[in-house]
Amino acid sequence: MKTKTLNSKVLIFLIGLFIIGCTPNYDKIFKENISKFETKKKEFEKLKVFISNSDFKSNEKILIKQLSTEAQKIANELGIMSIEITNYNNCDENSITFNIEKGWNINKLNVVQFIFDSCKKETKKEKHRYDGNHMDVWGLGDNWIMFSDTDFI
Repeated sequence: MKTKTLNSKVLIFLIGLFIIGCTPNYDKIFKENISKFETKKKEFEKLKVFISNSDFKSNEKILIKQLSTEAQKIANELGIMSIEITNYNNCDENSITFNIEKGWNINKLNVVQFIFDSCKKETKKEKHRYDGNHMDVWGLGDNWIMFSDTDFI
Protein backbone atom coordinates (compact mmCIF):
# COMPACT_ATOMS: atom_id res chain seq x y z
CA MET A 1 0.00 0.00 0.00
CA LYS A 2 2.82 2.40 0.86
CA THR A 3 4.44 1.70 -2.50
CA LYS A 4 1.26 2.64 -4.40
CA THR A 5 0.93 5.88 -2.43
CA LEU A 6 4.60 6.68 -2.98
CA ASN A 7 4.31 5.89 -6.70
CA SER A 8 1.23 8.11 -6.97
CA LYS A 9 3.01 11.02 -5.26
CA VAL A 10 6.08 10.59 -7.48
CA LEU A 11 3.87 10.46 -10.57
CA ILE A 12 2.01 13.63 -9.54
CA PHE A 13 5.34 15.35 -8.83
CA LEU A 14 6.74 14.35 -12.23
CA ILE A 15 3.60 15.51 -14.04
CA GLY A 16 3.83 18.84 -12.20
CA LEU A 17 7.48 19.23 -13.22
CA PHE A 18 6.59 18.40 -16.81
CA ILE A 19 3.81 21.01 -16.89
CA ILE A 20 6.01 23.67 -15.32
CA GLY A 21 8.86 22.80 -17.68
CA CYS A 22 6.60 23.06 -20.73
CA THR A 23 5.05 26.39 -19.77
CA PRO A 24 6.48 29.11 -22.00
CA ASN A 25 8.36 31.99 -20.41
CA TYR A 26 5.73 34.60 -21.23
CA ASP A 27 7.73 37.53 -19.83
CA LYS A 28 10.56 36.71 -22.21
CA ILE A 29 8.18 36.18 -25.13
CA PHE A 30 6.40 39.50 -24.54
CA LYS A 31 9.73 41.33 -24.29
CA GLU A 32 10.83 39.76 -27.59
CA ASN A 33 7.61 40.88 -29.31
CA ILE A 34 7.83 44.38 -27.86
CA SER A 35 11.43 44.70 -29.00
CA LYS A 36 10.55 43.38 -32.45
CA PHE A 37 7.67 45.85 -32.68
CA GLU A 38 10.09 48.69 -31.97
CA THR A 39 12.22 47.63 -34.94
CA LYS A 40 9.18 47.10 -37.21
CA LYS A 41 7.13 50.09 -36.05
CA LYS A 42 7.76 52.10 -39.21
CA GLU A 43 6.24 49.33 -41.31
CA PHE A 44 3.15 49.22 -39.08
CA GLU A 45 2.92 53.00 -39.36
CA LYS A 46 3.04 52.77 -43.18
CA LEU A 47 0.15 50.31 -43.15
CA LYS A 48 -1.78 52.47 -40.69
CA VAL A 49 -1.42 55.49 -42.98
CA PHE A 50 -2.40 53.41 -46.01
CA ILE A 51 -5.55 52.12 -44.24
CA SER A 52 -6.42 55.57 -42.87
CA ASN A 53 -6.19 57.11 -46.34
CA SER A 54 -8.11 54.33 -48.07
CA ASP A 55 -11.81 53.90 -48.77
CA PHE A 56 -12.17 51.08 -46.24
CA LYS A 57 -15.01 51.65 -43.83
CA SER A 58 -15.35 51.33 -40.09
CA ASN A 59 -16.32 47.84 -38.85
CA GLU A 60 -14.70 46.26 -41.88
CA LYS A 61 -12.33 43.31 -41.88
CA ILE A 62 -9.72 43.66 -44.59
CA LEU A 63 -7.96 40.66 -46.05
CA ILE A 64 -4.37 41.22 -47.14
CA LYS A 65 -5.23 40.47 -50.77
CA GLN A 66 -7.47 43.58 -50.76
CA LEU A 67 -4.45 45.85 -50.22
CA SER A 68 -2.14 47.40 -52.79
CA THR A 69 0.85 45.33 -53.86
CA GLU A 70 3.20 47.43 -51.72
CA ALA A 71 0.94 47.18 -48.66
CA GLN A 72 0.54 43.43 -49.21
CA LYS A 73 4.31 43.04 -49.23
CA ILE A 74 4.66 44.94 -45.93
CA ALA A 75 1.76 43.01 -44.34
CA ASN A 76 3.22 39.67 -45.41
CA GLU A 77 6.65 40.59 -44.05
CA LEU A 78 5.02 41.48 -40.72
CA GLY A 79 3.04 38.20 -40.60
CA ILE A 80 -0.32 39.97 -40.78
CA MET A 81 -3.34 37.87 -41.77
CA SER A 82 -6.02 40.58 -41.75
CA ILE A 83 -6.77 44.10 -40.59
CA GLU A 84 -9.88 45.35 -38.81
CA ILE A 85 -11.15 48.92 -38.65
CA THR A 86 -13.43 49.87 -35.78
CA ASN A 87 -14.70 53.04 -34.21
CA TYR A 88 -16.35 53.30 -30.83
CA ASN A 89 -16.97 56.04 -28.28
CA ASN A 90 -17.08 58.59 -31.12
CA CYS A 91 -13.30 58.65 -31.32
CA ASP A 92 -11.90 61.06 -33.92
CA GLU A 93 -9.78 58.31 -35.45
CA ASN A 94 -10.62 54.72 -36.27
CA SER A 95 -8.97 51.96 -34.30
CA ILE A 96 -6.93 49.70 -36.59
CA THR A 97 -6.20 46.11 -35.53
CA PHE A 98 -3.48 44.09 -37.24
CA ASN A 99 -4.19 40.36 -36.75
CA ILE A 100 -0.99 38.33 -36.74
CA GLU A 101 -0.84 34.94 -38.43
CA LYS A 102 2.86 34.03 -38.36
CA GLY A 103 5.96 34.99 -36.44
CA TRP A 104 5.71 37.07 -33.25
CA ASN A 105 5.75 33.88 -31.11
CA ILE A 106 2.23 33.11 -32.33
CA ASN A 107 2.84 29.39 -31.72
CA LYS A 108 3.13 30.11 -27.98
CA LEU A 109 0.76 33.06 -27.58
CA ASN A 110 -2.06 31.79 -29.83
CA VAL A 111 -3.48 35.27 -30.57
CA VAL A 112 -1.35 38.35 -31.22
CA GLN A 113 -2.74 41.68 -32.39
CA PHE A 114 -1.11 45.06 -32.78
CA ILE A 115 -3.67 47.81 -32.40
CA PHE A 116 -3.47 51.49 -33.19
CA ASP A 117 -6.00 53.37 -31.07
CA SER A 118 -5.72 57.06 -30.27
CA CYS A 119 -8.55 56.90 -27.70
CA LYS A 120 -7.22 54.18 -25.38
CA LYS A 121 -5.20 55.12 -22.33
CA GLU A 122 -3.62 51.65 -22.36
CA THR A 123 -1.27 52.73 -25.14
CA LYS A 124 1.15 54.36 -22.71
CA LYS A 125 4.53 52.70 -23.20
CA GLU A 126 5.20 49.75 -20.89
CA LYS A 127 1.70 49.86 -19.39
CA HIS A 128 0.58 46.27 -18.85
CA ARG A 129 -2.81 44.80 -18.04
CA TYR A 130 -3.42 41.11 -17.39
CA ASP A 131 -6.97 39.85 -16.96
CA GLY A 132 -5.96 37.03 -14.59
CA ASN A 133 -6.69 34.33 -17.15
CA HIS A 134 -5.10 34.42 -20.58
CA MET A 135 -5.24 37.96 -21.94
CA ASP A 136 -2.44 40.52 -21.81
CA VAL A 137 -2.44 44.08 -23.12
CA TRP A 138 0.88 45.93 -23.42
CA GLY A 139 1.18 49.64 -24.12
CA LEU A 140 3.75 50.30 -26.84
CA GLY A 141 3.53 54.11 -26.89
CA ASP A 142 2.35 56.48 -29.62
CA ASN A 143 -1.20 55.05 -29.52
CA TRP A 144 -0.11 51.43 -30.07
CA ILE A 145 -0.89 48.36 -27.98
CA MET A 146 -0.09 44.66 -28.27
CA PHE A 147 -2.92 42.30 -27.33
CA SER A 148 -2.31 38.64 -26.65
CA ASP A 149 -4.61 35.77 -25.70
CA THR A 150 -2.76 32.62 -24.67
CA ASP A 151 -5.90 30.50 -24.30
CA PHE A 152 -5.73 27.64 -26.81
CA ILE A 153 -9.47 27.03 -26.80
